[in-house]
Amino acid sequence: MAAELAVRETVGGLVLQSTFTSVTDMGAELFPWLPVRWLSTIRYDTRSKLPRLHVPVLVMHSPADEMIAIHHGQANFAAANEPKLFWEIRGDHNNPLADEQRFIAGLEKFLGLVNGT
Repeated sequence: MAAELAVRETVGGLVLQSTFTSVTDMGAELFPWLPVRWLSTIRYDTRSKLPRLHVPVLVMHSPADEMIAIHHGQANFAAANEPKLFWEIRGDHNNPLADEQRFIAGLEKFLGLVNGT
């Protein structure tokens, strides 16, 4: 949803924290025996929107995230234009502040990108 908003409105940057590439990608992973890509009417396709954005993008994701695998974050990062930052955080999906200092350091580094410093 954040990527959709960033495509429609003027924003200074975009932060994607533990975000999936699309609903259909998640559905296909969770239900590989169903034709999810054909059945789903909701896409929330973050990855497809990122190439259209020309603002700084921060992708934060944890390798310990068991709900949304880190490969989603890596694919989103690959699709984004420069300037962009991939920041590995700690903890599982529902605890991104497991290492609060690291989380804040990533935000601070990103704000430097947004401000051009």
